[in-house]
Amino acid sequence: MKKNKLEELREKTVDDLGEKCSSLHKELFNLRTKQKLGQLKNFSSLGLVKRDIARVETVLGEKKRDEKKR
Repeated sequence: MKKNKLEELREKTVDDLGEKCSSLHKELFNLRTKQKLGQLKNFSSLGLVKRDIARVETVLGEKKRDEKKR
């Protein structure tokens, strides 16, 4: 049985999540650039990347809150 994305993200470290967030932001920038140039074929990929960024940032916030409580 495959784990869902949040469970996979919760297993990663804060550093890994930061790198993932950074790479997703770069990917979003590239997609937006392609959209402005008229080269983007699949517009739904913008929404998917935004959702992935939100997931990563949510887990990062959870981990940072947990660290403060300890």
